[in-house]
Amino acid sequence: MSVISTNSYLLGQKTINFNGISLGLDKAKKQLMNNSYLDDLILDFFMEFAKELCVGIKENCSKGKYCVFSSLFYTILSMCGDYQDYLRLRKWVKRVSTPLLLNDAIVIPMHCNQTSHWWLIVICHPRKIFNLMNSSSPRNNSTTKIENSNRGWIICMDSLGGKNIGQNEKKKAIINILKFLDIERQNNDSYFNLLEAGNIPTMVYDSVNTKAHNTNTSATHDKLSETFRSLSNWEIIYNPRNLPFQENNFDCGIYIIEYAHLLFHYGTTIFNSMINTSSSSDISYTTHLDQNKFSRNWFQNRRTVYTKVLEFMSNNESWNEDNFLRNKLVEIFDDSIKASNHNEKPSQENISSLQSRRRFVMSSLNKSYFNK
Repeated sequence: MSVISTNSYLLGQKTINFNGISLGLDKAKKQLMNNSYLDDLILDFFMEFAKELCVGIKENCSKGKYCVFSSLFYTILSMCGDYQDYLRLRKWVKRVSTPLLLNDAIVIPMHCNQTSHWWLIVICHPRKIFNLMNSSSPRNNSTTKIENSNRGWIICMDSLGGKNIGQNEKKKAIINILKFLDIERQNNDSYFNLLEAGNIPTMVYDSVNTKAHNTNTSATHDKLSETFRSLSNWEIIYNPRNLPFQENNFDCGIYIIEYAHLLFHYGTTIFNSMINTSSSSDISYTTHLDQNKFSRNWFQNRRTVYTKVLEFMSNNESWNEDNFLRNKLVEIFDDSIKASNHNEKPSQENISSLQSRRRFVMSSLNKSYFNK
């Protein structure tokens, strides 16, 4: 695990820097304590925090590998046009340590501009799509448990239950994401050993650039791509069962952080109760689900917990170098705090930093073509 955490000052305001995400302390605390909508920086910060500190710390839980995309990822992806656009975006996300399709889950924050609503797409065990690419692999999928399935699963986690985001919009997003991941597959030789010999693309050696190139890169509609991108080859859950829903119009950011938080603790088995139509007594892992933590008050109180986490990191700059402080910080983040007063009316602040960060990313990547 590689965690970089420092404190600094920007324009006179104390900032907390975690794995390249810089969060203004005063602004973040104001959003958290005033029932404001959470902006993209807070989402990125706490989802990264949960991934780095909470994977595998519970007893008998999965110590899986997870990738969390930036909250800006899909905004930029939706603006991609030709093949080169996707390659440039791939270069931007290439810094992840594990090849994307070898993760146990890929977590993608989604934002609806029309309603300022956050929701989540989780792609579970994407490497299993290679089972269907190999002709000798069985294509039946009768299991109701994700970990036993021979396919990858795609779960849409919407704390409003699809009231703002319809199935057609979710399907459109999934199609675009699969296109991006397929281009990642085509351009990363880390996946070649997952394919049968007859399906491995031919590589040629470039004496000028001194590296190998995939000759199938331009064939975006080849047989393997058709298999990868076909929605029928994935198990897709647009509206999961037993998913906790928000009961106000401002806590969507809290919910998607906690959906991811639970995934990082327990692994993809947490989704079995959300896809299984059988009785809960048939699901072996239900003891992992603390229903008290899924109450409305628990989600509301996470704002207080997040504030405590930021204050602790601010007051203990060496927390990441001290195991005692580090464990204490995890205890704070995982604590279930008693209900506090949340009767005040929510602030209707817009998610202001999203536009400025989007412009910065596009400028830094020289993506003037996005504004065509």
